[in-house]
Amino acid sequence: PTFLCPCARWMHRLKMGVAQGYKKVGPSLVSTWSVFLARYGPRALWQQLESIQPGLANMVLRGLWGEWAPFVKGGRAERKAAVIGTVRLVCELPEVLADVDTAAALLSAAASMLAA
Repeated sequence: PTFLCPCARWMHRLKMGVAQGYKKVGPSLVSTWSVFLARYGPRALWQQLESIQPGLANMVLRGLWGEWAPFVKGGRAERKAAVIGTVRLVCELPEVLADVDTAAALLSAAASMLAA
């Protein structure tokens, strides 16, 4: 999909840089991306990340999503959306299963969220 504004790449780079340094930004990104996943599906999220830079989707899913998803705060709806989004990423994207580290990070995050 080409529905993101031209400034989306700049915003994404800013969020990625901030997410690595602040504990509240990572879970917030996972929550936001979970809503995006629910609306547009895993393929759309994958394509948007890959259009910014090839290989970025695996890096984001492994590094940010896998690390910060268990720390998503908020009501039950936010945590449910994060768990469902994580499972959809693993189940619906063969590219995720092709990278063992990414699949392991996402499955570990889902298990952590379900255990909490």
